[in-house]
Amino acid sequence: MTAALSLADQGFPTTLVEKEEALGGHLSDIHYTLEHDSTSAMRTAIIERVTTHPNIDLRLQAEVSAVAGHIGHFTVTLNGATDKSEVSCGAIIVATGGNQAQTSEYLYGQSDRVLTQVDLEQRLHDKSFTAAGKTIVMIQCVGSRDETHAYCSRLCCSVAVKNALAIKKQNPDAKVYVLYRDVRTYGFRELYYKQAREAGVLFLRYDREKPPQVTDGQPLSVTLDSPDLPESLSIEADNVILSTGIEAPAENKELSDMLKVPLNADGFYVEAHLKLRPVDFATEGIFLCGLAHSPKCIDENISQARAAAARAATVLSKTHLDVSAQVSQVDQTKCISCMTCVHVCPYNAPFMNNDHKGQIEAAKCMGCVASVRRSVRPVPFN
Repeated sequence: MTAALSLADQGFPTTLVEKEEALGGHLSDIHYTLEHDSTSAMRTAIIERVTTHPNIDLRLQAEVSAVAGHIGHFTVTLNGATDKSEVSCGAIIVATGGNQAQTSEYLYGQSDRVLTQVDLEQRLHDKSFTAAGKTIVMIQCVGSRDETHAYCSRLCCSVAVKNALAIKKQNPDAKVYVLYRDVRTYGFRELYYKQAREAGVLFLRYDREKPPQVTDGQPLSVTLDSPDLPESLSIEADNVILSTGIEAPAENKELSDMLKVPLNADGFYVEAHLKLRPVDFATEGIFLCGLAHSPKCIDENISQARAAAARAATVLSKTHLDVSAQVSQVDQTKCISCMTCVHVCPYNAPFMNNDHKGQIEAAKCMGCVASVRRSVRPVPFN
């Protein structure tokens, strides 16, 4: 939504494709942050701006089924709830988001006293969760930083600190334990970790090889072997809260094939260069932002969305585009119409012209010489 508004405010007609029936995504599950007591006003305002902006064509319950063309001239096919349509555009921003990682560990789904951080935040917001006189144990890195999800989801520790502070604010007498492998409250959020400790939240470390054990009963029993304690610790808990992290949507693979853009081993999209082109793909005219790129906090997502919109504007604001200094070229006298170049090019730059000969779309060609077969050779482009 931020990227769409950034472009629309600059006067560029923008089509926003949303697969759900309403805008908001995971922001609808976030009711407060460490820095702000409420996100509802911000969420409502941005949704209203998107839905009423004259330069934004909002397509709800729609998904991308095909992408053709090149920088400055893409054609995107959309499958809507009732029909199919095509949208022509000069640039594409990929902001497909992420999903809350699912788990069945620590009795989740078996006991109603075992919740995720998202569940807890919703109940705190609804005031249906009371911590008076309770003992609450939060377990970090559930299903994260292991063989399935090798990466850190970046925001789990901050969310645990946020909800722990909310519990202590609501009921100072509540006992809150956070069982962690490493506390990673990025940036200035380290100050809130300090606040949580000052408020009486106890942080206990555990090793990956010896995770906590949760046993069902009245109350729940949490057993911990901490490298910082001389012997095992057993905690009688009224609730166990799991920090489950973020994972890439399974649909990313299908869209990455359409756009000819890469995914990393974890299923998130990969930018062209971490420092030199942080929101660009190697394929020209396609940009990236948000959880589609990697797990990150709201303010980082907003900053990256504005950066992607700024990069897209550099394309949309031009009347003509310069292609690479070196692109492939087909010698028409030697082309035997074998279509080898068409099949092997990762960017779909070669195509068959009206004479059934191979021809290169210069705007798509990256000069990678992957298509150098028989009649295709890299030459300077004039």
